[in-house]
Amino acid sequence: MRGKLEEEQLQTDIMEDGTILQLMNSWLEEDATPFSPRSYQSALASLEVLTYLLHDDTESERVVLLLAFYYANNFIKKYHRLEDRGQVLDLLQTSLLVTRKFWADLRPNMDEVSQFFQLPKATVCALERKFLTVLDFELFISPKTDIEEEMRRTVLIHNLKSSRTQRNASAAARGYYAPISPNYSITV
Repeated sequence: MRGKLEEEQLQTDIMEDGTILQLMNSWLEEDATPFSPRSYQSALASLEVLTYLLHDDTESERVVLLLAFYYANNFIKKYHRLEDRGQVLDLLQTSLLVTRKFWADLRPNMDEVSQFFQLPKATVCALERKFLTVLDFELFISPKTDIEEEMRRTVLIHNLKSSRTQRNASAAARGYYAPISPNYSITV
């Protein structure tokens, strides 16, 4: 393993407490259908199948999944939000593949991976390149980095922005909100 990231550094409830579900929904465009608890569980099951396909005894499945979510979150921060749940799942699968390759120094059977993705091998490789390019090939994580806290912070910021947008839309509908034009200035 390339880093000293251990499972003990990670809290035990982030996968179950709704944080990851909210994180995945924060990656979607405003008008996209959000993940429900059921579709979230289905997505996790799919990722666990891919984890099994890429299995390497030196890594904990849970740590690898959290790292994949961390990298996917960084991708969204640098790229843009996604249009639908399928794109989120594609992003997570690509992130998981890259995470496994980097942290376990693993060279998976790309024919099997391609079959799992249901995409040609060249397309899977192109997805990996795009993912790494957006991240500027920066996969190192400092031992001081609190992965779970960063993901929780992303969810909190998304929720604050969403509630502000909803309040503004609600106020505008009631006629209480008049946005200031960019040319507005105060003169004394």
